Order: sequence, then structure tokens, then C-alpha cells
Amino acid sequence: MLPSRARRLMLPALAAAALLAACGSGDDTAQSTTVPSPAAAATSAATAPAAAASPAATPAQSASRQFTDDNGKVMTIAQPPKKVVALSPSVVEMLYTVGAPPAARVSSASYPEAARALPAVGTSYQPSIEQIAALAPDLILADQQLQRGDLLKELEKVAPVYAMRLLTVDDVTEGLRTTGQITGRPEQGEKAAKEIEDKLKNVQAKLPAQRPGTFIMIGVPDAFFAAKPSSFVGDVVAKLGAKNLVTEGADGAGFPGFTAYSMEKLVALDPDVILVATAAAPNAPKTSQALASNPAWAGLKAVKAGRVYEINPVTLVQAAGPRVSQEIDELAAYLYPDLFPKKP
Repeated sequence: MLPSRARRLMLPALAAAALLAACGSGDDTAQSTTVPSPAAAATSAATAPAAAASPAATPAQSASRQFTDDNGKVMTIAQPPKKVVALSPSVVEMLYTVGAPPAARVSSASYPEAARALPAVGTSYQPSIEQIAALAPDLILADQQLQRGDLLKELEKVAPVYAMRLLTVDDVTEGLRTTGQITGRPEQGEKAAKEIEDKLKNVQAKLPAQRPGTFIMIGVPDAFFAAKPSSFVGDVVAKLGAKNLVTEGADGAGFPGFTAYSMEKLVALDPDVILVATAAAPNAPKTSQALASNPAWAGLKAVKAGRVYEINPVTLVQAAGPRVSQEIDELAAYLYPDLFPKKP
């Protein structure tokens, strides 16, 4: 999923992490577009641009079917779209969660299992305009962090595009509600969002006065990042009340919210808890295990107390989405084991 620029700048092992990067945010000026009805969307790929420019819905429809995407573009959707192309694993998962599976996915989207059977239209960073056009979608659901502004303009020639930002837990809950509304399943979107919010509130209501100093490590033993509060995993940890010990530092090339770190700096922090997302092939040793032979690692407070935990790089780093609900349970158990015993 990484753009060639980032691949050249990062070590191969770190590139395997596929950290979500903001590689273009589209136009700053708010625009307006109208999504055609399902019937109009049945036009051929050659006439898709004309369909996207069809007249606006009636005033009554517009009042309940108007949306502003995360690039500030106002869209009027006359009816729930029937054929949606989803351009990131996060967006694919959002659609399945509200009960509106997409018609196509990007190649890296493999959850839920049913998504694997969908046709792939390239990668998130380089989706195939031709393959998308051949499907004649009536809506393209884009990922604001992953699709560049110039790419979104090209996609708009095929079908209306809604760009969704998924950088925080609040983005996920808002995105679920919006996805439900766009697809005509507002109850499902509201239910999924409320479950996440209620789970967070339940944890937050029980938090102790003493909060653990936490370090969030992403990478491999000889080259790793620290996740700042502005990253998705950092936002989850912050909402669970833990103190992220890394709040400053230049973002890594192409990786907002993550800053390059060293063992020496980590030793100086001496955190109470270390959360590790290993950025390596599935069969490679876990970063926490590989660091076990490092004398500096052995002297850390978290290591001595047995409070080093491997976390899921997919749901907490690569693909922010509805599965954050299960991560709230797991991280709460890691951060406050006396209050939230880990489920077997």
C-alpha cells in the first residue's frame, strides 16, 4: 500500500507495516455533486461522468440526503447507492459493518472473509480507473488519507466520490453513522457506532487516578517508530486514559502521527507499559521477542514487570475501523489488568 516515495525512504521491514499515510487531501475549496439514482448508475462506463452530473434531487430528497465529505465537498444523494466501490480496507469494513457490502475492493482488503471474493480494482494508492469504470458504480467511497487530490479528480470522472477520514476513534463512529445513512441503513450505522461509544464510556468510568506511562512501538528491533497521540493507536490509548510518553518529534516520511525513535531514547523514558506492533512478515519473530536479548531492553521497568504486549498492527495501525471495539477490550486489559482482566 505504500507509495513509491515512502518505500524508498523506509526500510523494507517497516514498509511491510503499511502504516496509514496522508498522501493527499483533495481540494481545499468545498464542491458540490449529486449522486445519481441506482437506475441512472446503470449507464455504461463511457457515460458515467454524465450521470454524475445529473440534476439535483428534489428539495424533499435533498433535505434528508445531503452529505459533506471529509474534503468539504457537499453531495446530494437521491437514493441509497446500489453499487459502491470501496478504496481502502477500512472503508470496506465500514460497509460490511452496516450491512451494505461493496461491489469491489482494493487488493489489500481481506476482512471480513467475504470481502476476499469481491473483484479487486488495484491498490489503495493506485486504484485502476479502468477497472472501476468497467463496474459502472454509482458511488466511490474513498479514503481521505490514501487517495491524492488529483486521483480523486480522475475518479470523479467515473462516478461521484465521497472521501472519508479515519484517523481517530471519533472518525470511526462518525463514519459508521455516515456510511449507514448513505447506504440507507441508518439504524445499523447508529447501532455499530453506539456500541463502540458505550464500550469506551464503560472503560472511562472505571479508570483509576493513577495512569500508566505508555510507549507505543511500531516497527522492527533495529528501526522503529513511536506512535504519538495524533496516530490512530495513539488516539485509542489516549481515550483509555493512559499517558503516552511520546508527544513530540518529527513525523516519519509519509507517516503522520509516527516519529522515528531509538533504544537510547526509549531507555530514558522507562515506561510502565510498552505496546508493540511488529512491522514484519507474519512468520518473522515478534519485535518484543527479538529485543529480549538486548541488555538495555532487559533493564526497562515495563520489561521487568512483564508489561510488554504485542498489539494488532492491522486494526490499530494499518486499517482503522469498527474492529477498534475489540481492541478497546484488549488494550484496557493491558493498561489496567486489575480492573479489566484479560478475557481467555
